[in-house]
Amino acid sequence: MNRVADQPEIFHLQNDASDEPPKVLLIDEESSNIVLSLQALPYEIEHLIDYTKLGNHLNYNVRLPSLIMVNSHCKMVNVDSLLVRLKQSELSKTIPVILFCDCINQCPDDKIRAFTLGCDDFISLPIDPREFVARVQSKVQSALYHQEVMEMAFKDDLSGLINRRGYNYALINEWARCKRAKKTISMLIVDIDNFKEFNDKFGHAKGDELILLASETLNKADKRSSDVVARYGGDEFIFLLPDCNYDGASKIARDLVERFNKLNMTHNHLLKMSKFSISIGVSSLIPNQKNTASDLFARADDALYKAKKEGKNCWKRAD
Repeated sequence: MNRVADQPEIFHLQNDASDEPPKVLLIDEESSNIVLSLQALPYEIEHLIDYTKLGNHLNYNVRLPSLIMVNSHCKMVNVDSLLVRLKQSELSKTIPVILFCDCINQCPDDKIRAFTLGCDDFISLPIDPREFVARVQSKVQSALYHQEVMEMAFKDDLSGLINRRGYNYALINEWARCKRAKKTISMLIVDIDNFKEFNDKFGHAKGDELILLASETLNKADKRSSDVVARYGGDEFIFLLPDCNYDGASKIARDLVERFNKLNMTHNHLLKMSKFSISIGVSSLIPNQKNTASDLFARADDALYKAKKEGKNCWKRAD
């Protein structure tokens, strides 16, 4: 399967990273005492020397940092430009930024301008270690809380998967990321066959149970942490697969159809009521100036219609 392991956040919606420590990104041209102070905290520390590589660093990391710290007196860093880039980017605009400098007489105008451009805190060194820890931890906790709120807003109550709002957010970010990197992005639209008939015959409660069973089965698919599995609405689901070509997407689609067919051989009480199967439409595009994310969805939707028309319980590729 031709699938590359590097990233998404998701859209960095990170369903499986909760056990990992928060990440702090330090932008500084040298290893200063700040590094030692940060290493004493229960965080994962990343050190970036060349700030011009920040875009690629954020784009291709599976997990975004919870805090970015920047040496404002670093010769290689244009602080104003960096703050503007961070606060305009969909990936980083909500990540707290702390500027620091080893300078007692820092010009107040520089601090004011930094705060105006989106800086969240400014630390002048030297500083009491306890105050340093408190200020860093405060920003990290704030970022984690924001991430938790975002995940709640993007979560489907019934299935536990990402909801349509989260999918839309992910599509915008992943499409832009793949466009910059000239990478393929793939989509699967998955629909439960004959769900309306099942719902009408056995009631909405049993229909909800079937949705939950489908969600659990879909979430067990062979996927990376950067892949997005969302409930689009009703009995329809979407796989968003950044940096994944048609071969990789078709392998997932084939595996999913087989998984659902195997479910019919289990002793699940729902499957004694009716046969359980899905139909899938698959599309893949390399984003450019001539296409849009809507084209990716429309092509997958057309392929899904083809799968339904040809007997269901199968997957079809977009023309």
